[in-house]
Amino acid sequence: MGNNNISFDDDLVRGKYAQDINWLLRENTLNWYASPSVKKGEIFIRPKGNYEWDSTSSKVSRISLQVKDNSISLGVSGYFPGRIINDYPTYKKNGFKYHDREGNTSPKEAVDSCVIDENGKRKGLKGRWWLTKPIDNFPHLINEFKGIEHLLFNGKD
Repeated sequence: MGNNNISFDDDLVRGKYAQDINWLLRENTLNWYASPSVKKGEIFIRPKGNYEWDSTSSKVSRISLQVKDNSISLGVSGYFPGRIINDYPTYKKNGFKYHDREGNTSPKEAVDSCVIDENGKRKGLKGRWWLTKPIDNFPHLINEFKGIEHLLFNGKD
């Protein structure tokens, strides 16, 4: 599967791609599963057996695949950019790009740019952040996933 004319717009196609990804995850002994989004053109990746992981992880809230302009992107996202400052060098080394709504280019920049109010509390750290990386195909996804998997369970490098 290449990126030519790929789309996740159709829920049946997302389901088929999720099956293909699940096969690759099993073949590579990764304890994760893929599921198509019911509402949007995304495929989610979650750990097997930990169905509340995305609401209990203190760093990452979502791992997903999206397609934009016929290009597949692996995304990792969460809240509070300060939580991933120590992990970001590994993501960056693996080719992931940081994004947030404020236009910061790294979690450190996001933390440094937050405002301290009159009570001494930081404002601006509650926003969502994204780490994204284009991938060529689903086998490429598996290789990229192996490079960051240890960080997804709140691990350290």
